[in-house]
Amino acid sequence: MKTTEKLKELGIITQCPHCNSELTFDGIHLMCNNTRCKGRIAKQLSSNAKFISLKGIGPRTIEPFATDFEDLVDLIVWTRTQGSSSDIENYGIVNNSRSHELFVTAFNNIKTLTYGQVIVLLSYNNVGLKLADLISKMYITGDADFSGHDRSIVEMFKGDDVRTRVQSKIDSLVSVGIDVEVPVEKEITSDTLFVCMTGSPKPFGFATKKIFSDLIGDRLNEVSITSKDCQYLITDDLNSKSSKMKNAEKKGINIVTYGDFVNQFGN
Repeated sequence: MKTTEKLKELGIITQCPHCNSELTFDGIHLMCNNTRCKGRIAKQLSSNAKFISLKGIGPRTIEPFATDFEDLVDLIVWTRTQGSSSDIENYGIVNNSRSHELFVTAFNNIKTLTYGQVIVLLSYNNVGLKLADLISKMYITGDADFSGHDRSIVEMFKGDDVRTRVQSKIDSLVSVGIDVEVPVEKEITSDTLFVCMTGSPKPFGFATKKIFSDLIGDRLNEVSITSKDCQYLITDDLNSKSSKMKNAEKKGINIVTYGDFVNQFGN
C-alpha cells in the first residue's frame, strides 16, 4: 500500500483542501477523516439527499448548508421549521424565489423515513442501509445478526452516546411531522425462509430487492451468508465466483436465482 510520503513524492496532495487535515489512503481513495470538515460534510449532504430522493436538490444547491448543518437530519428539521424565512439567503438561495419554493417543497414532501434510513443520514463511516437496518433492529428488538459486519462499528452503536444521538435525531424528525418507521420483529415459524441475496434481481423482472421480497411475503427472513440459519443464497448469476457463492457451496446452502425462488415460493 502506498503511504502519504510516497504520494508526496509523486506530487499528489496529502492534505484536505477544505480543512488541511492529513488525508488517509486506503489503496484506492484519498479520504479526509475530519468529521467536522466542511468539504466532507458537503459531500455527505449531497449524497444523502440523493439517497432519500430529494427532488430537484442537486450538489450545488445543498453544499452551502455544510457551513451550519452537521447532517441531513438537522437540515430537514431546519427547513421544515425555518426554511421559509429570509435566512435561506445565507445559503445562496434568493428569498421567495422559485428555487426557494422548490427547495422547501422538496423537504416538506418527506413523509416517512425508516429507522435505518435515519441512521444512514447521520453519515457514520462504512454504515450503509443494510447494516443500519440491523442496528435499528438491535435498538428496537434487542437482537440482530451482525455476522459478516465490522464488529468495531457494531460496538460503537452499542455505546450510550451514539444510541442517544440516534434517538435524539429521530425525536427531532418526529417533532416536525415525519413518521419514522421502526422495524417489526418477524414471527419465526416452520415456514420461515432464511435467505441471503446477492447481485441484482432486475434481470428477472424485479426493479428492486424489496419488490422481490414482497412477492415472497412474511416468510422471507434475510440473513448473512455466514449465519447458521441461512438456507438459500439467491443470486442473479449461478456461475459467479464471489465469496458468497464460495461460502454457500462450502456450507451446502441451496443456490438459486431470483426467478427460480419466486417460482417456488412466490405468492
